Amino acid sequence: VQDRELQNDVSGYVTTVNGLVVIGINASHSQFRRRFTIAHELGHALLHPLNPSQPLVDRKFIGGVHRRDELSALGIDVEEREANLFAAELLMPEPFITESLTNGSYELDLTSEGKNSGLMRIAADYKVSVQAMANRLSNLGYFQQ
Repeated sequence: VQDRELQNDVSGYVTTVNGLVVIGINASHSQFRRRFTIAHELGHALLHPLNPSQPLVDRKFIGGVHRRDELSALGIDVEEREANLFAAELLMPEPFITESLTNGSYELDLTSEGKNSGLMRIAADYKVSVQAMANRLSNLGYFQQ
């Protein structure tokens, strides 16, 4: 569901409605952000199923809802890190990334800021933000941020 009424600091949420899982995304965010948010919330749905009667446990559970916001993006909470990893693995699978980098399709010149930099190209090809790709490549050991 593209939600046009979400505050800008909330990227999306996952909840249940009549027993069905519903993922809402902020319609005002970029295509790549919405795509990562959907994958992140899908991770919550699969890894951290909601109990609709669950009381408010902390800031991420609001009325039986997992929210993706600026706090969750910090990666402090274990469940948020798990959902981020799920999203990264879904959108940027390690075997594909390794193949992309070893076959010479991309040269990662991290000093290049131009439109043709390898990091920008691989991010665009995988339809993720440059920051998401940089995080993934760093986590896979291709470079340190």
